[in-house]
Amino acid sequence: MARDESDILIQLLRKDGNKINAFILVGKLRSAYLLAVKRERVEDVQRIAGAAQRLNQSAVTNICKKWLEQHRK
Repeated sequence: MARDESDILIQLLRKDGNKINAFILVGKLRSAYLLAVKRERVEDVQRIAGAAQRLNQSAVTNICKKWLEQHRK
C-alpha cells in the first residue's frame, strides 16, 4: 500500500486512538505524535516513544520524551 493510500484510509477512521494505532502500524510516528499531543494522550505518547526507540527514530523519541517531561506534573 502506498503512503498516500494509508494516509487516506487513516483519515477515514473516526476515533483518535484508532488513528494513532494505525499511524504507529505504518511507521508514521511523527503523525501519531502530533495527533496524540493535540489530544493530550499521555499513554499514547509513551507508546509512540517506545515505538520510535525500537525503530531508531531518535528525533521522534526526543520530542516524545520532552513532551512527557512537561506533562507528568
